[in-house]
Amino acid sequence: MTTLHAPGWIRITVGLVGGASLVLSAVCFLAADLVFGADGFRTLARVPIGLLGATCFGIGAMAIVAALGRDILVLQFSVRTLFLAAALVPTVFVYNVGAFDQVDTAGSRTFVLSALIIACVCLPLLLSLLVLHRIARRRADRSDLAS
Repeated sequence: MTTLHAPGWIRITVGLVGGASLVLSAVCFLAADLVFGADGFRTLARVPIGLLGATCFGIGAMAIVAALGRDILVLQFSVRTLFLAAALVPTVFVYNVGAFDQVDTAGSRTFVLSALIIACVCLPLLLSLLVLHRIARRRADRSDLAS
């Protein structure tokens, strides 16, 4: 019996989003003042930037390991975790940038960032999750027929 593997585009999507998470982690540790401002050692919700970096590193490392493997269930778990984390990013941008940058362009900048994250990260992850769910269901149906 042949095993079902995840399509290559899903593995590439998970790997790219995981790599982006690792880059965000490095930025949080090495250049937090460039992104969050000179005194931005905490977000507005009082979460330390270092904790955000550590969380991004863990999620990114998990995603890259899952993308290198071909196990459907591991990829499904990784995509679900990435999707939940990415779905929170637009609200964090709107909340933090809108509160810290009291300028007129903050609203349009946060809207553009939120729209880009939804279109370029959340939608591909959602499609990946749906395809992986269908593959896992097909695998379960095949194992039921074999037994």
